[in-house]
Amino acid sequence: MGWRFHRAAGIEVLYVPFKGTPATVNGLLTKSVDMIYAANVIVNPLVASGQLRALAKMDGRPAPAAAELPSLREAAGLPDRRRS
Repeated sequence: MGWRFHRAAGIEVLYVPFKGTPATVNGLLTKSVDMIYAANVIVNPLVASGQLRALAKMDGRPAPAAAELPSLREAAGLPDRRRS
């Protein structure tokens, strides 16, 4: 879903591999990278403290701690491709 979001949003992304989530979050906190995809349980405390800003959640499933966030699909204006 991330690459679809990037394409729909018209942004070019250079993927930087990190060795695990702690290193990835540290890369964001130290401004080595501009954005990451991470689990709510990892980033929610950092968002709540103001150290990070959440832009979207990966999907439309309910996430009480991120209820106000759009899904990546919604943020990029992508059509809903779920089958009924």
